Amino acid sequence: MQDILSFKHEMLFLSDVHRIIPIKKPSLDIKVFWKDFKISFNRDTLKNSSTDELKSLLQYQKTLTQGYRNEAVQARALARENRAQWVEDERKKWEADGTAIPASPLPDLYHLIYISLAEQKMYVYEDNELILSTLITSGRNHFETIRGTFHIYTKQRFKLMKSPFPDEVYELWVDYWLGFSGAYGIHDTCNSKNCWRTKFGVASYTSAGSHGCINTPYNAVKFIYNWAKIGTTVYVK
Repeated sequence: MQDILSFKHEMLFLSDVHRIIPIKKPSLDIKVFWKDFKISFNRDTLKNSSTDELKSLLQYQKTLTQGYRNEAVQARALARENRAQWVEDERKKWEADGTAIPASPLPDLYHLIYISLAEQKMYVYEDNELILSTLITSGRNHFETIRGTFHIYTKQRFKLMKSPFPDEVYELWVDYWLGFSGAYGIHDTCNSKNCWRTKFGVASYTSAGSHGCINTPYNAVKFIYNWAKIGTTVYVK
């Protein structure tokens, strides 16, 4: 059972690798794989099959996916080289603070933006390595930021944000906008057109926070905008 579970987690992770780093004509149709996996290791099979039978099924699945797994290994190796400086910069920052680098809360994902509302911080992970951490400001009381697991569904430059609230009137430009759930998004708050927040991560966010979006320092959101893909996971807790 443990070997089957480990293989499942490996394939979940590699599915995210292939989603984020598309490979031309991958050797495996991942949707077909998951359908077959669920049939091969359904409850009745796990209950009624011998250890040797399950090992044989698992080996068959691993053989079918070998090419897909190799393709992901190659893609990950190249990406590792490209992000090496980001990883090193984060390592030095946390080392200087005397604090251990926080691990990804969702290790099955290749690309992850993790937003901690309690800490008022955002952590960006690639292949379970921290490549950026930054203070943020989230929604204030009565405009709380939505919690859950989402995905970047749009990236826009020079977006005009207009208030959807009848008692809250504003029109503000942002240079970088990454939407992850309806009107909830990650964006800057101080650019050449508008500047309404320059301090982030303060405890007063409950009374002076956003209308639900993730207000982010300019350089950090610029980095995230250039790094993130449509489909990158956003986990808000």
